[in-house]
Amino acid sequence: MFEDVTHNISQNLEARKLYEQVVSSHPSSAEAHLRLAEFAQEADDAQEAYRIALQAVKVAPRDAAAHLSLGHASSKLGRPHHPTSFADLQTCGNLSQDKRTGLFDVY
Repeated sequence: MFEDVTHNISQNLEARKLYEQVVSSHPSSAEAHLRLAEFAQEADDAQEAYRIALQAVKVAPRDAAAHLSLGHASSKLGRPHHPTSFADLQTCGNLSQDKRTGLFDVY
């Protein structure tokens, strides 16, 4: 069992390094930023998750997943995240019901 945990940690570290390389070579990759924000959240590093998720929102301001990630990190830090524009709200409104509910819970 301990070997499984060690193996999973090793895989996560490798994946994180790969996403860091993607962000380094393709800074406009919202997907890579989101994955790094998820790793930070899993590590309970809300400040880092917020910083990375904010970058994802800057790169892809209409990406609801980026806003959701930023909202989760903001919530962990005790500060609300508000949509920055009407386009953000419109993006939220175009999500499926289950995703929309999760996103509006954050806002």
